[in-house]
Amino acid sequence: MKVKSFISSFFTFSLGILISRGISFFLIPIYINEIDVEAFGLLDLITQTNKLLILIGSLEVIQGVTRFYYDKKDNQKEIVSSAFLFGVFSHVLISLILVYNAEDLAYFFLGDKKYFESIFILAALSFFAFINSFSSSILIVKREGKNFSVSSIIYALFSAFFSIYFVRIANLGLNGVLLGLLGGYLISSILNLYFVKDIITLKFSSKELIKMFSFSLPLLVASISEYFNMYADRLIISKLLPLNDLGVYALAFKLALIGMIFYGIFKTTLIPYIFENYQKKYFKDDMVKIQSQYFYFTLFIVFFSSIFSEDVISLISDERYILAANFVPLFILSFSFSYGIIFFPGFSIAKKTKWITIISICSCSLNIALNFCLIPIIGIYGAILGSIISNGMMLLSYIVFSKKFYSINYNSKTFKDFFITLGFLIVFFLFLKEIKDPILIMVYKLFFLFTYTIYIYSRQKKEILYLFNRLSKK
Repeated sequence: MKVKSFISSFFTFSLGILISRGISFFLIPIYINEIDVEAFGLLDLITQTNKLLILIGSLEVIQGVTRFYYDKKDNQKEIVSSAFLFGVFSHVLISLILVYNAEDLAYFFLGDKKYFESIFILAALSFFAFINSFSSSILIVKREGKNFSVSSIIYALFSAFFSIYFVRIANLGLNGVLLGLLGGYLISSILNLYFVKDIITLKFSSKELIKMFSFSLPLLVASISEYFNMYADRLIISKLLPLNDLGVYALAFKLALIGMIFYGIFKTTLIPYIFENYQKKYFKDDMVKIQSQYFYFTLFIVFFSSIFSEDVISLISDERYILAANFVPLFILSFSFSYGIIFFPGFSIAKKTKWITIISICSCSLNIALNFCLIPIIGIYGAILGSIISNGMMLLSYIVFSKKFYSINYNSKTFKDFFITLGFLIVFFLFLKEIKDPILIMVYKLFFLFTYTIYIYSRQKKEILYLFNRLSKK
């Protein structure tokens, strides 16, 4: 499977992810108008906690499924079914623990026992979110892009429908949003289980499960570290700053997710491609081409978000959230570092997962330490600065150490364009500093965007034409 297959998978999976995230994006103004800034911050804290519960409950066994699924076709059902049954069992236990300790958990995580009903909803939400996440991952492993896209769109549509009903009609506020997400996960989970019914059975193999755990458990520590590296700042902000600041921070993060969608699609399609093709002679050349597109898109989206974030926030919210515009490009830059490690797969290919664990723990520890040091001094700026520094150090560690196990020689000349982009932005903001006319400002923004787009295209013209030629020959 050459790069043409990767490109095909990329666009197939992209369709569902982009449409579903687009639907979710248009819900943000509704949330902002119907719930206050504090509740918006708590919503972000709960949804990130849900991600942690999925991670802990499954012990990252899906990593083992992805790693061993392609080795032998005759035991694929045992691999997938064993992992699924284990995950279902563990998430039932987690849900029962959440329900039994709802008031205490509400006080610890959300600051007040009055939010115990939100914990009840979280108990059901985490269970169906796991079902949806696991079955979606199986669709990715099986490369069923069309089914994956259909499921993603169905989830977005139903979660939007239920959220609007529970928030605007039933006036349930924060809990209404959570119930909307629960409804979306429930419908999508049923649909996904139908799509994967041919491979998920009641066939359980402790041998296969142990084999998967031998690969995934070291990665669990790494994944938890990566989680806290990305999301611990929410909890620290909620303890050190007013919850209104958390709401502003959460909106910036949600807008930056537009860029993160791109990185998520890359990860979704690239990881199976790597494990299936790393022994092929064409693989390294293809990875160089793919990494080049990743890098230049990062430059473009950072540039775009830097000049238009304030306009977008003014369009969908009010002055309470305007400070969030400063954080959107910084979030995207941090995401690009975090997801950039997929281009250095040496540790995973060589099954040296201890390296991944060590680097992740170090990165997470650095981020948490920087958060505690910087947030009391410079507020939420300290949180995003800590993320950028820690994710940058993590990426640098992968670049330096993973090549000992599997080396890919990327084109280092592209990195100079980072500084050219930075120069573009400095010139742009200095140029607009004295301009007061909003129409003239927008004209200049569009001019700078057009100029920078032409520059990026001139740098990548050959690669872009190469990719389109590949698709046309499919």
